[in-house]
Amino acid sequence: MTVARQDLLAKHRRELELERRLRHAERLATVGTLASGLAHEIGTPMGVIRGRAEHLLHSEPNPAKARRGLEIIVSQIDRVSRIVRMLLDYGRSRESHRAVCDLRQIIHHAMSLMETEAARRLIKVSAELGEKPLLAECDAGQLQQVFVNLEMNALDAMTPQGGTLWIRAESGVNGNSHELRIVFEDTGHGVSPLNAGRVFDPFFTTKETGVGTGMGLAVSQSIVRDHSGEITFESGPRGSMFVVAVPGVSGDELQAAQAKENHA
Repeated sequence: MTVARQDLLAKHRRELELERRLRHAERLATVGTLASGLAHEIGTPMGVIRGRAEHLLHSEPNPAKARRGLEIIVSQIDRVSRIVRMLLDYGRSRESHRAVCDLRQIIHHAMSLMETEAARRLIKVSAELGEKPLLAECDAGQLQQVFVNLEMNALDAMTPQGGTLWIRAESGVNGNSHELRIVFEDTGHGVSPLNAGRVFDPFFTTKETGVGTGMGLAVSQSIVRDHSGEITFESGPRGSMFVVAVPGVSGDELQAAQAKENHA
């Protein structure tokens, strides 16, 4: 291997590592935004746990009531654990791993992560994803980051007035390939025509100082393109619409891949 080729490969590895760190930093910024809302979410079950524990400490022994109280305590602890685990899982650094995934599950995970924040901002999130699996070969963690970014962007556009975010799935054909499209449409203030062409530029933002990093949409575009897809944007006075399009996996393709694995 020539010295020039070694230098080129080393440069490529450095660029990949920088890209990975940038995506992780952007995820951590989102975790920071969600933390205050989730702290309140955790406070509610913790109050229930404390109340039930104090009742058990000071009440007369009654096995049936004690058992019921302990069951409530355990269920609330499970609720807290789920919230913390969800946040930690989203924020952790991970190596890229691709597999055939159902995009509906990834979207639902993103919605669960954002549920408290949306409610806190008086924003309704409505999803129409259909009953059939939306299969794509992807890195589930990376696409979850894209969907969280787009939902967070919509929430910011509808704060403080509130509004509605619609998330819907569409399936179609792009050339000779099966394509899946996930549409995020909000009722926010929109983006002016002067800025519409810059929404995917790194560090570009129309938000107030201290709100967001200006990297969410740029990182999302990079991730979607890594998945051989594209993300597009339209905006008007009544809101904005982002469309994430990625290659889908048909049932025949999935069966062929599974058969290949079984014979490997």
